Amino acid sequence: MKGIIFTEFLAFAEDRHGDDFVDDLIFHAKLPGKGVYTSVGTYDFSELAKLLGLYCQFTGSKAPDILRLFGKYLVGAFSRKWPDIFVRYGGTIELLNQVEDNIHVEVKKLYPDAQLPTFKTIEIRKNSIVMDYASCRSLSDLATGLISGVADHYHENVEILTESVDFADRPTVRFHVEIRS
Repeated sequence: MKGIIFTEFLAFAEDRHGDDFVDDLIFHAKLPGKGVYTSVGTYDFSELAKLLGLYCQFTGSKAPDILRLFGKYLVGAFSRKWPDIFVRYGGTIELLNQVEDNIHVEVKKLYPDAQLPTFKTIEIRKNSIVMDYASCRSLSDLATGLISGVADHYHENVEILTESVDFADRPTVRFHVEIRS
């Protein structure tokens, strides 16, 4: 997993709970690299899972809730790092429809070895989109947070519904996203 997710997760934890909290996370996680990450490095997903697990343990939170909050946080970080991506699209539905064919292509240019989830548009309308999300890491709650964060960025109110879809190759979640007035 790319280091930018690790660096932003630690920044997210620091924003919410302070430096001492992050120091405690890193200390108790007993990570191989002692919690030192670079945004362009590649690290084992199990390290993020360990940090997330400790975060939840320390705060009494549930992982799905934290992943959704982190997803929203990531959108803010991404919009600051790559504002041109967000300016390119007129709103949530338009951006979501371009994740696989444009945004992930740009991500691969920056991080050629990134293992990205796939987003396949099933149906698109003016105010709604249905997409399938597939990932070997099964981070659909993070994706939900990202979608919610994108909607916040565009000042749009969305309803996000999910359902599991049974495909043999890997776990898939179908997102139904609708802009609400």
